[in-house]
Amino acid sequence: MKMFYLAALLIMFAGDLRAQTATSTGTGFHITPTTILTCAHVIANAKNIEVVDSRGIKKTATVMAQDLVADLAILRVSGTAPGILQIAQPKTAAIMDPIMVVGFPLSSALGPEISASEGRINSIRISPTGPVIQIDAVVNPGNSGGPVLNSQGNVVGVAQAKMEAVSVFGGETITERLNFAVPAETIVDFLSRHGISSLAASKTNKNQREIFQKAQAATVSISAKASGGAAQILDASPQIAAARKRVLRWCEDFVAALDGATAEKEASFFGRAVDYQSYGTITAQSLKEIIAANRKTWPNRKMALSEFGIIQKNDTLDTAGITMKINTLMRGPRNTRQQGFKRVTVLLANFSKKPEIVYYREAFE
Repeated sequence: MKMFYLAALLIMFAGDLRAQTATSTGTGFHITPTTILTCAHVIANAKNIEVVDSRGIKKTATVMAQDLVADLAILRVSGTAPGILQIAQPKTAAIMDPIMVVGFPLSSALGPEISASEGRINSIRISPTGPVIQIDAVVNPGNSGGPVLNSQGNVVGVAQAKMEAVSVFGGETITERLNFAVPAETIVDFLSRHGISSLAASKTNKNQREIFQKAQAATVSISAKASGGAAQILDASPQIAAARKRVLRWCEDFVAALDGATAEKEASFFGRAVDYQSYGTITAQSLKEIIAANRKTWPNRKMALSEFGIIQKNDTLDTAGITMKINTLMRGPRNTRQQGFKRVTVLLANFSKKPEIVYYREAFE
């Protein structure tokens, strides 16, 4: 089978980042009158979080819980909510099921009005961090954390990311749009770990207007002002200080390889088999080909480590999950350019010896 060679790749967590004010915007929705579910990357490292509900009421929110691996967070607010959404039964979503995505895309440019997009579930994919729902409804920056609803108006997922890819196969250029959501089973597990159970999901089909009206009442826009500094470390083991120093050294070396090193040097950080981006598990040779193709598209690059943190560490398995925020500037042919912050999540094996990347995801914010 022929290899898909990537000509240009942009993975974007669908949060709307405004660098000049260090404020990101996104979407969330009420699961109880005083708790809101959203994506962890929307409020990651935030100092102040403000939500606005469908009545136009502004409230200050605090982070009750977050999981950077699942990319979910629970916010707590005071008062009442104009609406609440129920989570669908886990593992009931199926390919070709109709869905609706509700949220506040590109609010800094388009304004504060809520929007909705229809589509279908295209695939249910498996990654080392769990299942992911692939959808074809429109997802844009600012949709992150918004509800993905089924035909009963229940939440089957939380809008998380989009991928715009142009690939070359057999000499032909193929353009595809892939959008992703955190599925109900991950949501239910996350909520149960923090003592929250969703209301019983509806079993009655509703028309699109009814689904939207219910979602509109429960959905909020989120504005999160960053505090700066390192990402929060969720691992509280006694060895965390030493592990953090080791992670910092590794991250600095890896970012230097992304910046001025060769494709061969960049590839040397990866293991023999890697679950890489949307390719699934690939070999070291395939990885080198992908990196070389990406460097051909973006030959001029400048990257600097902005934040890093440990999101999961397992001493028994000698593994560690790491998140990095990288200040990125890349220039390509014909004055093409990508600039901003790139969020990279990796899983390292052989952490205490010579760490090797076995899982890799990146996203431009």
